[in-house]
Order: sequence, then C-alpha cells, then structure tokens
Amino acid sequence: MDKELAPEIANRGRNRNLILGVAAIAVLALVIFWTRNALKTSVEAEKIRTATAEIGPVENSLDATGEVIPAYEQIYTSPIRASIRRILLTPVHP
Repeated sequence: MDKELAPEIANRGRNRNLILGVAAIAVLALVIFWTRNALKTSVEAEKIRTATAEIGPVENSLDATGEVIPAYEQIYTSPIRASIRRILLTPVHP
C-alpha cells in the first residue's frame, strides 16, 4: 500500500528545513551585528577630556545678560474692587 518516496521528494523537505534554518541564523547574525553597530559609541576616546573635581572656592564667574522668564505665572484677582496687599499662603507646585 505505502510506497517509498523518491529520494528527490524526501530530500526536498530536508533541504527546505536546512535552508530555513540557515536563513534564520543569518537573520539573527545580521540583527546582532546591526544592534552592536547601533549601540557603539560615536565619540573617540581622545576627544573626551576628564579632570578630577576638587573641593574649594569657585574661582571663575560668568557674566551674562538676558531676560528671565518664569516657568509659571499666577494672576490673583479680587471679585470686588480692592487691592491685594499680602498673600499669606504660597501655592504648592508639582
């Protein structure tokens, strides 16, 4: 009843599995190679300057000009005609 498969048909399945396995290993190797290159540092070691921090007074100062803009601004209003003379509580900001 059962016939033996021709060697070409038997080898076809084996060859397909072999090709899929080799392709999977090649893709995995490419992903590893790409990940290593993507995570590699792009700055040469000679271009990095390092120094030891010491405790002591600040010997340099920096002069600058510009406009200081607050990160947030609050406006207090009064429901009646009055003026606010003093704010007793300071608001808490997240």
